Amino acid sequence: KYFLLAMARLNAVDFIPSNSVAHYARNIYRVRVTTKGLVKDVLDALVTAGLIESRKTTTGRGGKPHEVKLTDKGQAELLAPLLESLAKITDLQAADINRSFEEVVAELTAQDRHKRGVALELLAVWIIRLLGLRFCKWRLRSFQATGGGEVDVIAASDKIVYSRWQIQCKNLQHKNDQGQIVKGKVDVDTVAKEVGLTFLTNADVVMIITTGGFTGAATDYANQVTDNSRYYIILLQDTDIERIVADRASIVDILNVKARRVFAKKELGVTEFGAEGAAVGGNPSESEIGDKIAADAGTLFAEEAPAGSA
Repeated sequence: KYFLLAMARLNAVDFIPSNSVAHYARNIYRVRVTTKGLVKDVLDALVTAGLIESRKTTTGRGGKPHEVKLTDKGQAELLAPLLESLAKITDLQAADINRSFEEVVAELTAQDRHKRGVALELLAVWIIRLLGLRFCKWRLRSFQATGGGEVDVIAASDKIVYSRWQIQCKNLQHKNDQGQIVKGKVDVDTVAKEVGLTFLTNADVVMIITTGGFTGAATDYANQVTDNSRYYIILLQDTDIERIVADRASIVDILNVKARRVFAKKELGVTEFGAEGAAVGGNPSESEIGDKIAADAGTLFAEEAPAGSA
């Protein structure tokens, strides 16, 4: 069930690696989907039901994982109802909702302001879809005094605990006279404004997505708010969007890295970081942070485990 739902959210109408879908399902739905018995326990049953196609990419031991995609039946029975529901609750056209993530991102640089505005709304809906959130309402549509450059959404999650998400998408890129893409940066005032609005939206999580980047002051402020309050601030920029374009399931890895960094800072006292995923100037890398988390957790459980327990 959850593997199939993951395929629908990832829009698996073309072949994608089955282990990537399983990894995504584990993170989004918090269920145990093992890759060891994936073919026998999951894929074969879904193929028999006529909902997915599965193919081997290599032969022999140590081969690559199977690739999977939704069949016409799977698209009609699962994907189409999902898209129709999204179109209805977001008040967007079904044809637009059906557009791929890659198409939507490409349209963000269109010359026509209306097209850019629709693409930005679709980007917000795609992020909500990929995160397994429930769309609640638009706080601000792209054509309300924003010039097609800003969209605000409220979403919610009921996984494990209820949380309310306040999401803002800002399109800070345009083509200059030479046809080159020029990108701007979100400043600290924008982040502060979003944090201030949580008193009206009752949001627990603030996510700001930009096609450009963030100033150093904006990033520092977001980190300070996350470290010293109940709010969790997530900043996604152009490089994150590019990763999601290359692999839609990578959104869970992007957010997991950010969450582990917050955990390391709050719970383990690690205060200095380099760039995400790489050590800079002697600061710990993400893998080093992960090793420290694992080591500290192992020590903690060893101290608390009763004698003779496994």
